[in-house]
Amino acid sequence: VTLGAAYYKSTQDWWLHGWMNILPYHIGLDDYSFDYTLPQWEEDPIPAVIEWDAGLVLGIRLNKSLGLFMEGTHQRYWMKPVYEFKIGINYSCAFNAQNKMVFTAVMTNQTGHSIHQMAVCQMEKVD
Repeated sequence: VTLGAAYYKSTQDWWLHGWMNILPYHIGLDDYSFDYTLPQWEEDPIPAVIEWDAGLVLGIRLNKSLGLFMEGTHQRYWMKPVYEFKIGINYSCAFNAQNKMVFTAVMTNQTGHSIHQMAVCQMEKVD
């Protein structure tokens, strides 16, 4: 079972996307599945079986090809909280009428770890 909500708003100059998903009930399918009934989880104020994923992305378009974004997420699955913050640059250029290349450079910090750098390049079909 998953309960969730999302909001998306965009204009020519900026976009905003927020979401929250709650997984209030699930069971394992075999003896190796995560055990939510262990005594060590009893002192947590939120029951162990309730897990979530929430986040917010804000981006701005600087010109036709260049944009900046920030993204923050918080998740708790299998009693492990994960916090992540990203900032990045999107650059897109059209090759022809059907395809464009989108290059994204991201700096990310996950749950107090050092900052990582990542670059993603993908082809997208132009509508």
